[in-house]
Amino acid sequence: ITITTDALDALGYVRREFNALHRDIKPGNVLLDEDRHHGYLSDFGSAATIDMNGGAQAVLGTNIYRPPEARTIGRVGADADVYGIGMMLFEMLNGRLAWEELDLQAVEARLQRGLRAIPGPQLEFAPPVPERLRQCVRKAIHRDPKQRYPSSESFITALRKVRCIDWRHEEGGGGCGTWSGTWPPQLPRDRR
Repeated sequence: ITITTDALDALGYVRREFNALHRDIKPGNVLLDEDRHHGYLSDFGSAATIDMNGGAQAVLGTNIYRPPEARTIGRVGADADVYGIGMMLFEMLNGRLAWEELDLQAVEARLQRGLRAIPGPQLEFAPPVPERLRQCVRKAIHRDPKQRYPSSESFITALRKVRCIDWRHEEGGGGCGTWSGTWPPQLPRDRR
């Protein structure tokens, strides 16, 4: 959640300060700090200024993270960047999507019909993901842009309301090793 809110905060900054959209949100464009606790948005090569209609022309990005409307109407708004962050969060919670196993023609056909690149049945959550967090992700990656969070700030607000164990990696490599968790998250660390 912290990595996601860091990336969303950066998107909000880019929109406020530069009136721009990123248009290429994907895990490879969110860098992590040494401890892998914080995320930094990178690669603004596809960024575009928001026009007077509140959006920009869509670009061909990585299909899995591209919102359905990018293909059907050829335009995107701030909710398109939210979509990409939502798909990235889905992967962080459930494991990497095996995009190399996808039929790229079928993916493109889905996008041309205004559907997500990944069919709904393949977007199932791992059992430990709390329901409120699932709801946040579902809203962020909704097919209909009007049903998504309208801005990165509104997505951050929703994520901050999620209550779950605050897991920290203590030792070991990758996701293996020793983890500790504290509860409840709203209390100062020394009182959990």
